Amino acid sequence: MKTVNAWLAGTLLAAGSFVFAQQPPSNDQPLDALDSEIGRLGAPASAQKDNSGASDQEALELREKIERMNEELVQKTDAIRALEDENEKLRQALRLRFGGGGGLPPVPIPNRDLIESVLREPAPFPERRESAGPAGDAEAYTVVSEWGRSPEVAKSLPGEVASLIGLAIAVAPGTSEAELRRLGEDLRKNYKTYDNINIEVFDDVEAARHFADQGKSDPNHRVMSISKFKHSGRDSVLLYRNGRPAGSP
Repeated sequence: MKTVNAWLAGTLLAAGSFVFAQQPPSNDQPLDALDSEIGRLGAPASAQKDNSGASDQEALELREKIERMNEELVQKTDAIRALEDENEKLRQALRLRFGGGGGLPPVPIPNRDLIESVLREPAPFPERRESAGPAGDAEAYTVVSEWGRSPEVAKSLPGEVASLIGLAIAVAPGTSEAELRRLGEDLRKNYKTYDNINIEVFDDVEAARHFADQGKSDPNHRVMSISKFKHSGRDSVLLYRNGRPAGSP
């Protein structure tokens, strides 16, 4: 009897295997998908917490890395500025040592071409603080750049050479229109003996420097222009607001 049962079980198993082997495979593989979902749902909650903890750790490490990079950038920026300051000090020392005489001595000198190029460079303009108007109500400003020729120098030159004063000026941010008008009138009086006047006023020092270096006005920071031209007859003090002349629509 045991032999018959064993034979029957083997026969059924073989038949079942043949039936499953003849069925076409499913592309969706529902049994595998169901098994996967059951396994995911049955997974302990600690696994999801572990994933969340790993994300938090990665974010923390990223923030720490960005902070280190910022610190390195600040350190390198400070080092570059220190090198630039030291470079300018060395250039100034060369100008003071050899600029007033006949140049470098006629003897072999290391890096002679480099030193001579430094001596040929114009010295940087020393920015200065000034004020205009009555002592009790003076308007302070910073002269970023100055150029031109005085009336005395113009008279000493052959021909009809016009005198000129050019200034790039910075005032404090938020200077009122009334204060700007007073400053413009005072500056116009200070330079009334000049044939030509070209004074550009900004409420930002960097904008004034940009104008002095490249001749380009930043409309967001240009607040006043004082102009006088002998040949055209122009003579005006014009205020600006948001890049437009004050009072214009």
